[in-house]
Amino acid sequence: MFNLAPWDRTLFELINQSWRHPLLDVLMPLLSNPFPLWTAGGLALLWSAWKRKLPVLAALACIAITVGITDFGTGLIKEAMGRVRPNHALESTYYRSQGEWTQRPEHFVRTRERGDSYPSAHAANSMALAAAVMVFWAGSRYWVLLLPLGVGYSRVYLGKH
Repeated sequence: MFNLAPWDRTLFELINQSWRHPLLDVLMPLLSNPFPLWTAGGLALLWSAWKRKLPVLAALACIAITVGITDFGTGLIKEAMGRVRPNHALESTYYRSQGEWTQRPEHFVRTRERGDSYPSAHAANSMALAAAVMVFWAGSRYWVLLLPLGVGYSRVYLGKH
């Protein structure tokens, strides 16, 4: 059995199974792909450092340390929690396999006993990046928070968390 609080399961099923759309089927994997996100974030920070005459290496070091600490911390929590990903534990979960969308059958039996679903390193690292951007690029304080919200949503949409 995959134990979830009733509200947690309801929210997961809404995002992963009910609130589906062909456009989101394309966008959500892109939001979960770290390469374009890190590239965009890195370029924004470099631009800001250049514009504000900050040392670029200091900005990059700050980002690396912030994200490194976040990634290390989420790894420790994942190991301690051992929560299985929904796509390996819950019936009717939509997920991508080899670039194609598929759905677990209604009477699916979980395939793993331990996993690395909780917490989402993607979401945590994108929040760390957003925090670093907010430090170096003061005008972005509000809209930059859309990044970790979108990444977090995409991880649920993809059946990973």
